[in-house]
Amino acid sequence: VSNIIYLDSPAGVGFSYCKNKSAYETERHKILKNKLFYIIHWLEEYQEFSSNPFYVSGESYAGIYIPTLAAEIYYGIKAGEKPIINFKGYMIGNGVTDPKFDGNALVPFAHGMALISDDLFEEVKAACGGNYYNEPNQTCLQKLGKADNAIGKLNIYDILEPCYHIPPSSMKNNISNSTFNELGKTERPLPVRKRMFGRAWPFKAPVLPGIVPSWPQLLSYGSVPCVDDEVATAWLNDESVRKALHAAPKNEIGEWQLCTSTLTYSHDAGSMLTYHKNLTMQGYRALIYRHRFITESLASVLSRSRLRSLSISSPVSLDLVSSLDLVSSLSRSSLT
Repeated sequence: VSNIIYLDSPAGVGFSYCKNKSAYETERHKILKNKLFYIIHWLEEYQEFSSNPFYVSGESYAGIYIPTLAAEIYYGIKAGEKPIINFKGYMIGNGVTDPKFDGNALVPFAHGMALISDDLFEEVKAACGGNYYNEPNQTCLQKLGKADNAIGKLNIYDILEPCYHIPPSSMKNNISNSTFNELGKTERPLPVRKRMFGRAWPFKAPVLPGIVPSWPQLLSYGSVPCVDDEVATAWLNDESVRKALHAAPKNEIGEWQLCTSTLTYSHDAGSMLTYHKNLTMQGYRALIYRHRFITESLASVLSRSRLRSLSISSPVSLDLVSSLDLVSSLSRSSLT
């Protein structure tokens, strides 16, 4: 039997909140401190679970949170801090890892998946010299813009799925090219806009040091995620559901939102590659996985480039492994 704790973090996302509004301006060290505080006090409160094997996991930007949290847990264990956490390893899906590898992944991925033409790929490659993430010159920027336009209407989470508003019932029987082009437009308030055309990372907002833009902020650049959260928004804002989940009512903390602009978060973590190397060298198990059809940073070329940078030799062919649909199984000791 496995037990799972879903932690809304940092405070301000999901149903989590702070009475002190200044706490919404945060950064990695504050978040780590709060996460570790929660884990330690939860295990103290429910000591019957303290001997269970403990793993931490997350996706997307949690590619920063998870290895840094795992490192803090390891340091605590090494220092003999109580309670001793029976930490075994961590899992990360489609995670942010390293600005260079993350930022350079999308163009080769888009070409490899036939999302951009050979000619356009060669144009971008020649203009940028294979360096796409820090926009080194105006010609490179122009060519990146062409590639961005070519894939700009794709669903960033699954290129095989559509990314558009479901037409209102009054439009279903009268859809033309012009009405289809209007599907991404809405007059709805910012926090509840959804299924609009557009993608953001890594061309328009690579995760570099400094303030990390939220999706509402990215909207000013014409980019929002392709997620239909109509049902989730209605369900999670139903007071009976919130009560069952032990979440505070809407009149206390506001509505649940898929994309919040509450937080101001400063990114200063740098590359996570050293964290992965150090943690796996300590014998902790790591599962790094990615979805085959996601256009974000964990493309097949990225998975291979990262592991090569760690000087990891694998008994499994990297080309064979990267063709798997859901999980890249790159085995060396405790790293998968």
